[in-house]
Amino acid sequence: FKQNQYVNRLWQFMHEAIQSDTNKTLAKAHVDYLGSWLERNNKATNKGVHDEVTQLEATKFVFHIYLMLADLLEYLDDSVVSNTKPHIKKITIDELEALLNINRNIAKNIIKARVKNGGLTLKQLGEVSGIGNKTLEKAKELIEF
Repeated sequence: FKQNQYVNRLWQFMHEAIQSDTNKTLAKAHVDYLGSWLERNNKATNKGVHDEVTQLEATKFVFHIYLMLADLLEYLDDSVVSNTKPHIKKITIDELEALLNINRNIAKNIIKARVKNGGLTLKQLGEVSGIGNKTLEKAKELIEF
């Protein structure tokens, strides 16, 4: 995963899982705050070769992560916890990149093929440029068709 993919996935989860606009706003604010805090902490500790993260800073980091996860876990429903495979009709470009370990252009080609065909079978996926046998096997295991 690239850094922006993690953030995008968190935002997408919150958008889909949280019904209340107020709760969406609060959860997103927590993620934004944590991201901003981590970025500033990273810059502060990378000023030179002798700068280190203190035990207190590390403890704060752990607690911030714990609190953010507690907020997000509150919104998990049974379908998310059941580890269902994402369906090819709904999978995002970011999910394709991450699950199949492919580059953005190949993921875009998959989405284009899906739109063109009104869905996608495993066989049609195999016909997408850049998809080889290894990727096809991985897709068969990780994605519902």
